Formats: sequence, C-alpha cells, structure tokens
Amino acid sequence: MIRDLYQSVKDNPIEIKIFEREEGGVTDDVQSVQKQFRNECSRLVQRGQARLRELATRKHSWHKAPNVRIVRALYDVTWHQFLAAITTIMGKAKDPQTQSECLEAIKYSCATAIMLGLIKPELHAFANNLAKFVYMEENKYLKQNTRHLATVTGEHLKQKWFLTLLEISGRAPDVGCEIVSRVCNDMQRRVVYDTDQKALRDIEAMLGNEL
Repeated sequence: MIRDLYQSVKDNPIEIKIFEREEGGVTDDVQSVQKQFRNECSRLVQRGQARLRELATRKHSWHKAPNVRIVRALYDVTWHQFLAAITTIMGKAKDPQTQSECLEAIKYSCATAIMLGLIKPELHAFANNLAKFVYMEENKYLKQNTRHLATVTGEHLKQKWFLTLLEISGRAPDVGCEIVSRVCNDMQRRVVYDTDQKALRDIEAMLGNEL
C-alpha cells in the first residue's frame, strides 16, 4: 500500500500555482513571501516523497520467539487493542474493502488465539464480533432495530458454527482454524457480491428512470 501511495504521488506531483493579479502593483515583500511559501511547499513535498520511498523500500524484520509462552504472554496483553480497533472500524464501515480487511484481521486474530490455546476470553471475544457481523449480514431483510435487539439478547451467539468453534478449538485447533477461516472467507465474498448487486440495481433503476 505504501509503495502504491508513493507511486501515485510520484506520477501526480503536487504543484503550487500562483496566479498574478491583473492590476499589478505587487510589492517586493509580497513576492518574497510567495517565493518563500513555494520553496517551503516544495521542500515538504520532497521530504514526503523521500519518506514514502524509504518506507516502500525498507525491509521489515520478523522475529521468532524460542518459546510459545513468550508469544502467548505478548498476545495476552495486546489482543484487546486489536479487538477495539476492529470493532470500531467494522461498526462504521460500509464499503466492502474495509469490511473485508476487518474480516481478515478477525480471521488471523482468531487463528492466533486458537493456536496459542487462548480460548477464553480471547477467542470468544473475536468470535463474538464475527458472529455479530455474520448475523447482521445474513438477516438484512429484518429491520435494523430488530437485528440490533437480537444481538443484544444474544441470538447471534446461537449460530451452529460459533458453538462448534468454541467447543472444538481447545481439542482440535486445526479444525477451529478451518472453521473461522471458512466463515471469514465466505463473508468476504458475500459483502463484495452484495455491493456489486446493489450497484447493478442502482444502474438499472437509473436507466429505467431515463427511459
């Protein structure tokens, strides 16, 4: 993403254009200030491009822990921050790209919790979030208030895959990872499909009104 951003800035550089006044009479002081402003903007753009270039080409290092207990301890003190970020963004996101990224984050968060044996509360929290999203998407035909009330009363936690995930992950982590991966992948495809279908319906409605 950083590389694409840098390439976009490089291909479409920011240009500062100063239009001269027709009446003239611009003082040397004003011209000096304008020149200084243009130079400063140019320096800022160059610094920004250099920074983006640096981030795009830098090699990011990964570290291996010699003991799973170290990883478990690190995950145990950071998982709630990931959960808060995902919950906040997913609650506001309407575009399929953002929703898909959130689902991807939930998938790997759940898989990590499963493989580390952190079923409660870590896996339960992320899976709860996923279950709510699945329930809301699969029951779009219901009114918003009805769906919200159902999640408040815990209807989304009665889904078969959710109960199976929590029951089996402690005994068969591979199966648990497979379940959460399948659910997340299915929902990613669904949000993209639903968005495409809505776009087609909007086009049909627009063309119908013009005929």
